[in-house]
Amino acid sequence: MAQGIINAHSRLQPAGTFGKAHQYTMEVRLQSLDPGKTDVSVVLREQEESTSFAGATDLVLREHALYQSFFAAVERALKLRATTELQVP
Repeated sequence: MAQGIINAHSRLQPAGTFGKAHQYTMEVRLQSLDPGKTDVSVVLREQEESTSFAGATDLVLREHALYQSFFAAVERALKLRATTELQVP
């Protein structure tokens, strides 16, 4: 049974302008539905800080290549696990 939330973040990346930086965060939610079935949802956000305003922006990125990369990696891991389980006597 897989269930829970995983939060990950990139390193703080300086921007081209002094005093400006951005960072990506990813929240992965896992929820078991039936035996052998788990719902996986992902939200990618970009935070940007600047000396020109107090605090940081927090933008949800609806379209980004990281979504494709993430789900491709999940699919590869599941296929690898399935083939490994089939080979175990």
